[in-house]
Amino acid sequence: MRLKKCAERSRKNKVQRPIVICGAGVAGLSLGIKLRLLGLDPILLEKDAGVKPFIRGEYFQPGSIQKLKELGVYSRLLERNAIRIDRVSHLYRNLFGNKVRRFVAFLGDLGPGIHGLSVLHEDILRVFRDRYEELGGRLSDSTSVSGLSLNPHSCTVEVGTEKVEAQLFLGCDGKAGVTRKLANIPSHSVKVDSQTRVMIAGLVKGLRIAKNEFLTAETPAGVLYAFHCNRGDIRVYLCVSKSRYDHLKSDLKQNFLACLQSSIIPGSADAALTAPLWVMPSMDRMATARAKMRAVWLGDAAGTVDPLCGHGMNLAIQHACKLAELISQNGSALECETDSMEWLAQIKKFDRATRRDYLHTRFMGIWVANLFMQDSKWFRLAKKRAISRYQKDARLLNHLMGLFAGMNKDSFGFQDLPYLLGILGSRRRDQIMSLPLVQKSAPIQNALLTTPIPLFKYLFKSRFDLKTE
Repeated sequence: MRLKKCAERSRKNKVQRPIVICGAGVAGLSLGIKLRLLGLDPILLEKDAGVKPFIRGEYFQPGSIQKLKELGVYSRLLERNAIRIDRVSHLYRNLFGNKVRRFVAFLGDLGPGIHGLSVLHEDILRVFRDRYEELGGRLSDSTSVSGLSLNPHSCTVEVGTEKVEAQLFLGCDGKAGVTRKLANIPSHSVKVDSQTRVMIAGLVKGLRIAKNEFLTAETPAGVLYAFHCNRGDIRVYLCVSKSRYDHLKSDLKQNFLACLQSSIIPGSADAALTAPLWVMPSMDRMATARAKMRAVWLGDAAGTVDPLCGHGMNLAIQHACKLAELISQNGSALECETDSMEWLAQIKKFDRATRRDYLHTRFMGIWVANLFMQDSKWFRLAKKRAISRYQKDARLLNHLMGLFAGMNKDSFGFQDLPYLLGILGSRRRDQIMSLPLVQKSAPIQNALLTTPIPLFKYLFKSRFDLKTE
């Protein structure tokens, strides 16, 4: 009955059919807040009862800070003692393994006031929920979508025995993609092998890390990420390959502590856990389409990326704001049941743009994993050369930091691989990019580099089938 009451409320506000959002995570709440700010009245459905203490994104990249201010949640996060992150440091051993080096980059070099933000995920959801409800948004907990029927003019959402005709359905229901499956949209999944990455997260005390620092360090097991959280402890992520995780999981707590205490992070010998561990496998899965008729999917429901430095949450917020603006701009086309071609054309562009962002971020995660998670002598030599170049070439460092901060969305070209490894300097890269052939082929290069072969085959086949029908 709650869904029907929400629909009746929408009709009283002279909206013929409601906009239904499924999922009250960061993506769904960001979308709901933005729609309310634009004067629309969505219905937000959440399968769980309230906010549960679990780990997802806890670091806001600099690329999403402006969006947080637009949504009106930035100051509220600061009131929850959010930690401002101003610099990124990397600890590593030299080529011979007998000395520890520290490489530091400042986010402020990307522009005045550029910074990240660290907040526990539970606090993030509470702040976003409070903001949505303050704007008069309607949120229905313990409500699951059991059916979804789509056509070019409307969609029907089933919740138990209730059926409501909606203007739009916006799926933000996480990596399980339940509603996407109801719409018969498959997902592309890279084969899980020994190199698939797994992230183990824990709250730790005893480490000596600057409060404004995002610290990364190498261990024989993998890569550690550490930063202060807003409740006093330090959040530590251990990123390992699946084959390594299979050895650690027999006694995960003790093995996690052993990896941490043997690391080169200051104070690691005295480190102790203050909360249970969470395991976040990198599913590396992407929906073959993010939109179908009057339904759109966002966040992990559209595609999962490596749990790397807040990239997934950053994409979810940016795409939610972009989609809300698109809905507001096409309000007349959406309200008309018989004329939806304009909306379908716009949403196809949105689908292509968001898919490009996901592939771009996925490629960045693969590059970081291959460079920093390998412990052979040759990779240590490559890291030494790359870091040496970063320290000498300010433009290269800013380009790398822009990728890390979620602010650099330039296409990847073949010249970028040696550039990011420090083999190619900024001046030589500029000369290559000035060539007309390179400029014209930039979209093709980006597609070839970032698109997984199975997904590339699927997209090519679907386009070919469409032309031959």
